[in-house]
Amino acid sequence: MKMVFTECEIISKGEVESPSKNQPFPSLGRQTSIYSLTLDEFQNTLCESGKNFGSMNMDEFLSSIWTAEENQNQNSNPATTTSNSNNLQLLASEQLSLTRQGSLTLPPPLCQKTVEEVWSEIHKSQQEQPPNGGDSNNNVDQNPGSAQRQLTIGEMTLEDFLVRAGVVREQCNVGPSSQQQYGSYQNNNNPGVGPSFVSRPMMSLGGGGSGGNINMPTYQTLPQGSVGGVGASSGYMGNGKRSGGGYTPSSSMVCYSGRVGNASGGGGGAGYGPVQGLGMGSPVSPVSSDGMCVSQVDEMNQYGMDMVGMRGGRKRIIDGPVEKVVERRQRRMIKNRESAARSRARKQAYTVELEAELNQLKEENAQLKHALHYIVYMGTHSLPNSEAVISSNHELLASVVGSVGDAHQATVHHYHKSFRGFSAMLTPEQANQIEKSDSVISVFESTLHKLHTTRSWEFMQATGNHSIFSNFAVYGDYDVIIGHMDSGIWPEAPSFDPSGLGPVPSRFKGECVTGENFYSWHCNRKLIGARYYYEGFERSVGPLESIGRKFYRSSRDDFGHGSHTASTAAGSLVTNIPFIRGTSTQIARGGAPNARLAIYKVCWFNYCSISDIMKAFDDAIHDKVDLITISVGAKPNQNMVYTNDGFSIAAFHAFTNGILTSASAGNDGLLGSFTVENSAPWTLTVAASSISRDFVSTVQLGNGIAFEGYGINRFQTNGYYGVIAAGYAALNGVSTEAASFCKENTLNIERIRGKIVVCSMKNEVNDVVEEKAKVVAAGGGVGIILVDGNGLETIYENSIPTCVINQQGARSLQDYLFSTREPMARISRSMEKLNTKHPMVASFSSKGPDKLTPESIKPDITAPGVNILAAWPSFSLTNNVNAPTFHVDSGTSMACPHVSGVAAMVKALHPNWSPAEIKSALMTTAKQFDDTGEPIRSIMGLATPFDMGSGHLDPNAALNPGLVYDMGKEDVFYFLCDHGINERMLQNIFGGTTYCPRQTRPYDLNLPSIGINNLNGGTSVSRRVTYRGKENDPTVFEVEIEHPEGVYVEVHPNVLDFSDGQETKTFMVNFYVRENLGRPSYGYLTWYNRVHTVRSPIAIINVA
Repeated sequence: MKMVFTECEIISKGEVESPSKNQPFPSLGRQTSIYSLTLDEFQNTLCESGKNFGSMNMDEFLSSIWTAEENQNQNSNPATTTSNSNNLQLLASEQLSLTRQGSLTLPPPLCQKTVEEVWSEIHKSQQEQPPNGGDSNNNVDQNPGSAQRQLTIGEMTLEDFLVRAGVVREQCNVGPSSQQQYGSYQNNNNPGVGPSFVSRPMMSLGGGGSGGNINMPTYQTLPQGSVGGVGASSGYMGNGKRSGGGYTPSSSMVCYSGRVGNASGGGGGAGYGPVQGLGMGSPVSPVSSDGMCVSQVDEMNQYGMDMVGMRGGRKRIIDGPVEKVVERRQRRMIKNRESAARSRARKQAYTVELEAELNQLKEENAQLKHALHYIVYMGTHSLPNSEAVISSNHELLASVVGSVGDAHQATVHHYHKSFRGFSAMLTPEQANQIEKSDSVISVFESTLHKLHTTRSWEFMQATGNHSIFSNFAVYGDYDVIIGHMDSGIWPEAPSFDPSGLGPVPSRFKGECVTGENFYSWHCNRKLIGARYYYEGFERSVGPLESIGRKFYRSSRDDFGHGSHTASTAAGSLVTNIPFIRGTSTQIARGGAPNARLAIYKVCWFNYCSISDIMKAFDDAIHDKVDLITISVGAKPNQNMVYTNDGFSIAAFHAFTNGILTSASAGNDGLLGSFTVENSAPWTLTVAASSISRDFVSTVQLGNGIAFEGYGINRFQTNGYYGVIAAGYAALNGVSTEAASFCKENTLNIERIRGKIVVCSMKNEVNDVVEEKAKVVAAGGGVGIILVDGNGLETIYENSIPTCVINQQGARSLQDYLFSTREPMARISRSMEKLNTKHPMVASFSSKGPDKLTPESIKPDITAPGVNILAAWPSFSLTNNVNAPTFHVDSGTSMACPHVSGVAAMVKALHPNWSPAEIKSALMTTAKQFDDTGEPIRSIMGLATPFDMGSGHLDPNAALNPGLVYDMGKEDVFYFLCDHGINERMLQNIFGGTTYCPRQTRPYDLNLPSIGINNLNGGTSVSRRVTYRGKENDPTVFEVEIEHPEGVYVEVHPNVLDFSDGQETKTFMVNFYVRENLGRPSYGYLTWYNRVHTVRSPIAIINVA
């Protein structure tokens, strides 16, 4: 018998030789193998008891052989490769070892037949063939005894059975015709064959298909003229139809395939024949993967077929005694096992390497999970250029993260233009380590700030014949540039029309950064620059896309807040605004209508990262803006100091570069004292107050009674609808009280559908009308009446008619609801109504004192922030598609740009004034009385300096304050000395050599207000003022004191005379406790003459 080995079993020339290569191998006898056993022996000795292989199908039978073979190999101890005898035994046992494969590798007819059925076919085919002779190409068993008596199935060896069944193959004996040479071919007058082609015997490999396939015994002679299919159909018949592949042999031959296709066969297998192409079918057996005789394989290679590609590897025939076969194979196997050992070693090393990399990645991932977004503040820009700052930042960061490459990856922002620092993703341990550097002032976590979310100018009398607008226009001498930091801008809004403006100021160094739906042409002489920042937000929150809301990745406003505040500060004059039908035509303008706007979008979805804000400040200072307006903030915390508060740091560097920062105070006033935000002394902090315009709606009840409420309704309910109190529409499990506030998931929609719902307001910051209206509208309600006992100050435009009523209206409504079983009502369209008793400090406006420095009275000033009409995106992603171009909104966000606009006007008139002087002019000229001449009030009573600062903004008076309280870097330096900031930090902040005096007091900071935290017995405070009167204005000022309760105040000197030409004078204020109150006390210090009134508030937090 001749053995067949695959190409992969031949050792490659370049492989390392075995240590036993040169050792002689002993002569080998045929070793014991399960394949030399008869089927009876195999049944009795190796198969599981109780199993009868005769009834098994071939698939199960092969599985039994594999199991028995594995058991025998294990018993032969194949792991011992150093012993030649063991190796030989192993090789002998593997001599006919079958490669384990799935049953699908056998032809379906064979794998499903039982062993007895296969034996019957073998027996039948032997009887049909002549015992001797026959065609020379027939590969027939030549055992002489077979003619006298056929072996029974039990007497046949396992090897012979597998060969005859077609599972294991022998070499075919090919006749002389197979030795012919072949080239381009022609055969049997078949036009599909080339002229020089000589036919050649070939077996069928067809694995299936219908259309003429002939099912034949496994051990069969192909009839002359038949065509066997090889694999899938790939040839074409003369009629153009696709058929099974194959080749028409010139003489019959023997093969082991289970199916043979004829010349007209279709679809069975691709083949090679007179009219067919070449393909490859399913393998016939696990060992003989193609079912071909070996000689035919070599012959097919002579046709130019790539049998390696067809059969997964070329087969090699080895002739000779079995001893030689086993000896050669033993050598190959030793080398193969050594090669496998080397491969396993390499694989193990590679696995170890991968595991190490994996562990490293796990550690890095764990660090990233614990990494936070930190800001590293390093003080004043001291290096020669921005590139040097960035390089130095990377070197410092690399010292804690491992490498410069890692530093690049960790960095979020570099602050390199106006001050030095960076923000990066760091673990707390890395942050602590980097903070130890001498060049670092502070390291703190980047936090999210929140947006503090217009007849107002007429209300402040800024539009008359002798007003700020009529007597001054920013056209010629100095063009003010307002840096606006918010949610972006809607450039098409009419408030940003550039008509009438001159060229962009040459000093401006900013850019117009394009982005989504924002192009270079959107910048003009009004909107002279635009930048946007999102990196810090995404590091803190995640990608913008992950929020699940639409947005513009550009400077375009996708929230509305930015356009509203920008137009309030610097919007162009817009007339004839049809806001609400039936009301007077509205006019909108900004505080500085001819000022330029540089846009810095730092807010996304109502939130703003402080690292992005600091980057915007760094750019804005470099861009040469004149002032910055920003209506965002974060709640103060107990651990905050000025050197770890990003907003304070950024505003400080703006201040030292001559830029005033105007910021909103926050909307947490209902939480009480110590809620003010953005409270650094060098910042102008703005509270919110009301104006004299209200929008009223009428509620008409079914019994004829009507009462007024407040709301912005562009439409009204169509007729009367049923009315239900929300408490009576509670969901199961929700209390009546909880349902009365109309919160989400509290109302039974079946009970409120088609009705007007009466809801209550809670005395909470986060209890807003808009959310209640959304809940009612989502449940099918047609209108909402809200009962609010806090003053009805804030109203919004909602998707359903909304009316906010006071307690008096609520009592009338309650009486009606109890008087009838079917209450009905309707809500009218809103009307404009002018009011007196304004301004009034808004209940939501955050209050002082400042947590960090109580001696610094905060807020500084109040301005209109309730129901302010200003620009809005015409297509807002957060509102209806046809949203109005103007919108009413409330908050300290709306108050801040009012002050910013007037500050821009003061800057335009006095371009050389410092930020502190502009701030002083606004504060010392503010009003403390309402339209009726009464003191301004809040919801708690008379407003205090911790409610409204110096008072309500007076735009006209601010242009000519008479005296100002100036403050520079030196004043701030001494102030910071008192706050425990060491000299090394101060040196980095201010540059150069610094020295803190032994004693400093926070209330000595030259502010236009005086605050004392704990007054025990008495103290003295110094102040200095600078004369800023016009030519011909009086130069002598006298003092007037409104003494705080329980305290006596005296001023030395009590007259200031600037007629001597000296611009700056200093005075002392002495405080004496007369009565121990144990509570705050307030008063005023005023310098006055016939033209000017310069008023400063006094607040003593505790009189002891």
